[in-house]
Parts: sequence; C-alpha cells; structure tokens
Amino acid sequence: MLRTALLIIFIVSQLTLFSQISLQGTVFDASNNEALAGVVVREKGSNNGVTTDMNGKFNFAVSKSTTEIVFQSLGFESVETSFDTIKNIQSLDVYLQPQAIDLSEVNILSDFAVERYNPISFTTVTQTQITATLGDQPLPEIMNFTPGIFAARDGGGSGDATLSIRGFQQENIAVLLNGIPINGAENGLVYWNNWMGLAEVASAIQIQRGIGASKVALNSVGGTVNIQTNGGHHTRSTQLNFSTTDYGNTRSSFAYRSGLQKNGWSYAVLGARTKGEGYVDGTYVDGWAYFFEVGKEISSRQRLSITLMGGPEKHGQRNLKLSKAETDQFGIKYNKEWGHLNGKLNNSSENFYHKPHLALSHYLSVGNDGILAHSVYFSPGVGGGKWSDNLDYNTNIFSFKDATGQIDWNAIYQYNAQNTDTFALSTGEKVSGYSKIVQTKFLASHVWAGWVSNFETKLTPNTKLIVGLHYRFFQSNLSQKVDQLMGGSFYIDDYSWSLAGVAGRSQIKMPGDVIRIHNGAMIHQSTVFAQVEKKVGLFDLFAALSANDTHLRRHDAYNYPTDKWSSWVHKNGFDFKGGLGYRLAENQHTFLNAAWFSKVPYYKFIFGNFNNSPVVNIQNEQVK
Repeated sequence: MLRTALLIIFIVSQLTLFSQISLQGTVFDASNNEALAGVVVREKGSNNGVTTDMNGKFNFAVSKSTTEIVFQSLGFESVETSFDTIKNIQSLDVYLQPQAIDLSEVNILSDFAVERYNPISFTTVTQTQITATLGDQPLPEIMNFTPGIFAARDGGGSGDATLSIRGFQQENIAVLLNGIPINGAENGLVYWNNWMGLAEVASAIQIQRGIGASKVALNSVGGTVNIQTNGGHHTRSTQLNFSTTDYGNTRSSFAYRSGLQKNGWSYAVLGARTKGEGYVDGTYVDGWAYFFEVGKEISSRQRLSITLMGGPEKHGQRNLKLSKAETDQFGIKYNKEWGHLNGKLNNSSENFYHKPHLALSHYLSVGNDGILAHSVYFSPGVGGGKWSDNLDYNTNIFSFKDATGQIDWNAIYQYNAQNTDTFALSTGEKVSGYSKIVQTKFLASHVWAGWVSNFETKLTPNTKLIVGLHYRFFQSNLSQKVDQLMGGSFYIDDYSWSLAGVAGRSQIKMPGDVIRIHNGAMIHQSTVFAQVEKKVGLFDLFAALSANDTHLRRHDAYNYPTDKWSSWVHKNGFDFKGGLGYRLAENQHTFLNAAWFSKVPYYKFIFGNFNNSPVVNIQNEQVK
C-alpha cells in the first residue's frame, strides 16, 4: 500500500510539473530605463506570483492554462500581457509607465536618491536585508553593512544606539521618516529606542553620505538617513514573525496589508512585542510597537494617506563604563547600576518612553507635469528614565555595593531609615527623619508638530524644479521628580542649584514633587527650499538652496519661579548644495559635489549656561 501511494504522489507531482512553464525577465521604468525592484508579477486571477529583485529581475513557474500575466507596482500603470504571446520568449523585458500622479513618497517627499542619476554617494538597505540580518540589534546597526557608517549599542539596553557617518555624530546627520525630520530640535539627536517599531515597517533605508538629496534636512553635514515605511498600498499580505536570542530576548509581530482595493482604499496594520532579560545584566526590555495606515486613491490624480505609529517601551540600561579590573572580576555582561530590592531586580538607570507619530499626507497631480504634496504631522512624547538624588554630596547610591559588585538597595534603605541627622529649613524649623538618598524619575515630555509642502514640475523635458516649505513647532518640559524615598519619611531640596534660592518654596519633598530641574524649550523653525535638476547629454546636474528662520526661548521654573520665560532668540541660516555627474557607461557614474552650510546653533548651545541667559555673541557654524 505504501509503495502504491508513493507512486501515485510521484505521478501527480510530475503531471503538475509538466503542466507548468518557467517565465523569467526584467521590469523597467519606461521613463528612464531604470530596472524596477519590488514589482509584483503574477498570474491574473491567481495568487501565484513573485516580486522583482533589486535588479528588476523575476523568475517563476506559471500554468500552461494561464491567459494573462499582470505586472503591478505602486506609482506605475499596471501591465497585462497575454501569455500566448510570450510563452516562447526565453527572457521577457517589460516597461511600466509612471502614473499621472506618482504615489511613491520616494519621489515626492522622501528625497530618495536614484542610482546613476543623483550625483551623490549613497546606499539603500532593502526590507529584505533588514528582516534577514537585524535580529535583536537596534535599527542603526543594520547600516553597518554600508561604507562610511559606524553604529553601535549605547547604554547596553535594547534600542539604545549611536550612529556616525564618515566620523560625524548624529548632531550632524539628518534622519528623515517619510520625508519628515525626526532629529531632536534641541540637540539634533535621535533616540532610537523611541522608534522600536521601525524595523518591522521600514520598506527601505537610504544612507546618503556627505551631501544629500534632501531639501528639508538641515545640518546634514555628515549625511542623511532616509527611512521609508510600508503601507497598505502594496499587494495584500499577512505576516507572522517570531525571533529569539540565546540570552532570552524574544520578538513577535503580526502584519496585515490589504493591498489596493477596487474602491481605492488600502489598509495596513502591524503589532509587535519585544520582551527579555537582555544580554547585559539588568538590561531587561518590555516593549510594544504599532503601525496603522489608511490610504485612499481619490482619483487617478489624487491620493490621501494617514499613518500612525508608535512604540511604548521600558528597558534597563548600562551607562557607566567598566574598567579592565571590573571586567576581569565580573565579566563583560557586568552592570554596576542595579541590585535587588525586596527580592526584585531594581535598575538605577531605566528608560521608559512612548512617542506616537501621526501624519496626514496628500498628493495631487497638477497639470501634465506637476505634483503637489503636503504632509502634516504631530508627535507628542511622554516618558523619561530612572535617576537618583542625594542630599549628602559625598554619598550616593554607588557608595553601597554588595559582594557581587551590585548596588545594595537594602543597605541604602537602612541608611535612610536610621538617619538621625537634623536639617535646618529656610524657615528656621529643624526637621529629622528624612532620606539622604532617593530614587527619582527624570521626565522629558514634548510636543512637536509641523507640515512639509513640496511642489515639483518639469520646466522642460530635461529640467525639473522643486520648491517647498517646512515648518516645525517644538515645546519640551524637563523635570526631576521624587519617586521612592527608600526608607525615610520625606526628602529635602536645599535649592542650592537654584539661582533664586528657596524663594518661599517648600523644601519638604514627597513622591511626585519636583526637585533640582524644571525647564524646557519652545522652538519655531521655518525653512524654504528650491532645487533644480537638469540632464544635459551624459551629464546630470543639480543645485539646491534652502534658508531657515529659527526662533527659540527657554522656560525655567526652578531658577525663575516668578517669571519662567526667557526672551526670544532669533537666528537665520542657509545651505547651498550643488553637484555634477557624468555617466561613463551604463553601470559607471562619476560625480563631483560641494556644499556650504551656515548652521544655526542648536538650542543646547544657545542656552549653554543652563539658565535663561543666552550665550553672548554666539555665531552660526560655517561649513564648506
């Protein structure tokens, strides 16, 4: 019986093979003859199909009974080809015409460079590479595979990372999400742990080294990182992913994309969960990520898209460097910033944050050659990290260690509970029973919002003009609050850090009360830009100019309790970029580019004295 069954299975499988034929070829953009990656090639009325690779190539088996082969890609008109006319062709070349409105954010807002066209140096990391190689690493570490990039974990915790391009740190690197800058307005940094969900939804990451193609990326001296997300407009798909590490971190995700439906709507939803103890001791992670997108093709010339994403998380950190003696004694996983309190792990350095990002984008075809694109965005951030404070400057949490080299929280508890010292308040009252060391929370909330408008048109068949406007509003609030008294009845703020002194404020502090720090920023920033791209024979030229206007002020209720706001500081800056490229051959391109930046100093430098008095005569940084 078994032999008979196997024979039947073999015969059926052979009949199936004989009823199929292999179809292969390459798909091109008809407007510039560039190979197109990610084009869906399938049998009409069937789920049997593939997508083209990075070189636009495809190869799959089709049924001999197939009548039509369909080629589909976002921003291009679909092509249906009769199988009868191509079944005897060994390799098929297919050319897709761009739609009247190119729906791809790559060409409208995201400023992705095009190979052998833009005279800049860049590398594009595909979704396949991200999925296959990232694992439990922070997102920037996927970029280590590209020239000139160095990315590494920072703080030892999940999502903590630093990134440099050609030696320039993140303050001099512009990071864009679907064409929207996400660098911090105060210091230019990107806190990658706030974007834990990007790994699942990023369809491509382009790293532009040196002078980039982006028009809204201010201060991009070292380079530009463009991150583009997936959405529901791709073909319908469902994905389940699960990964685990040998140190116990697990990550699971679910994604559904509806594809573009007949009524013009498309949907995408993603959820992800990350949890584990971490590779370094005490660097646990507990995080979620979500992504929603709803798109509507209002007509062949107009499209609307709404995107919401975020990633609430908390994770332990290791911020203090280790000496050789410490690694020899305790190993490379050692972390001296945690210990056990009442039988539970308690890290003195823990990050917790949630930064949703909501964007509404609209694309409109204007005339025969114009595209007008707008994106309005809103991104509030709430969270912070664990901290500590000590009234006696000679004694802190790291003064208490057990035999394993960890913080002895129980000893700190006893130190506070047995404190018999008295403290004289500014009112003359003497108090006792207070904690000398407490755990605190350093809270950093903010709101930023803005819009990007971009209009591009062809002045001639070989000349493109792009003009636009970007406005961003940012306001932050930083504070330190008492979290755990650790054995005492209350805590004391002596206001020795405040320029105003006690100023009639209560020095007795309970959990939830502000100590030491209570300040923040307000920033209005506007940028106008224009760019010209031109083809002259085998030459590709571009020139771009942007000018920005920045208004900044600082508020500080701790140092100025009666009038917390500083005066406004007004700064202007600009950048100019130009490039010339020459196509030596189909796969060879040489180029030269140059730029001049007049960088407005970041807020942290303008108010570098930690008070409301701006630095005197601070000038723009000139970079050529």
